Amino acid sequence: MEIILAWVSAGLGVAGLVYGIYQNRLKVSIERLATLQAWEVYQSAYQALGWFNNAIDETDAHKKEIFLAQAHARLDSHYSKTIHNIYTHHEKISLDLIDKWVSESRIKEHAKSDFLKHNGENSA
Repeated sequence: MEIILAWVSAGLGVAGLVYGIYQNRLKVSIERLATLQAWEVYQSAYQALGWFNNAIDETDAHKKEIFLAQAHARLDSHYSKTIHNIYTHHEKISLDLIDKWVSESRIKEHAKSDFLKHNGENSA
């Protein structure tokens, strides 16, 4: 009986070690993804800020309009990506959760429809 318990204990120890290694690799992968997302957000915002600053400094109205259009397009894309990132970090985002975020001033009322689009629902 003691031999069986020893083998079971050894098996559980090995299984625990393997599971610990798996969890560590998963943690490292998630941290890497979060870091990559943070840098993507930074680069996107920095580029949009650059176009906006170019528009402020530009005296030619046509070029100013081009810079502002580029900044707007980048910011619109950036906005959609941040909503997508929020969805990837929550198991389920419901209308009730979105309403809670509005009531907590985490998001603005007018942004509710943008969140619902990512949820596959029509705007309310």
